[in-house]
Amino acid sequence: MPTYNEYGDYIAPRPNAERDEMHRFFRADYTIASFPKEKIDRLNCVYQTFVQEGIEVFFSYAPRNISSLTEESNRENRYALENYLKENINVPIISEMEDYLFSGVYFFEIDNHLSDEGVKLRTEQIIEDINNIIKRREI
Repeated sequence: MPTYNEYGDYIAPRPNAERDEMHRFFRADYTIASFPKEKIDRLNCVYQTFVQEGIEVFFSYAPRNISSLTEESNRENRYALENYLKENINVPIISEMEDYLFSGVYFFEIDNHLSDEGVKLRTEQIIEDINNIIKRREI
């Protein structure tokens, strides 16, 4: 069975993890301190190059194993980070951070690579987020 398709997508089976736990030793720090304004400004510059070409850009969160977050990445600090990003990212943020923090069960080998089931859950969520944008525009 091939591991990658002609587009470079990983297509081998990715089973769920057996336990809801952190899978690697790299913690994710979801606090404002980990996202200094300089990094946000560089991200906005990249987004602006697309916008200048007439491409509509939306921001969503990458899926992450909630068990891999630092102790400082508590709900209060995540909420503060989300508000900080809403104030500083220059394209529409279409998702809620909490919707992309998944149980460790839905990851394959590392804390940011979803299992096949996790991919389905994330795909359903991003479709919902995009549909919500479309619905708001129709009003």
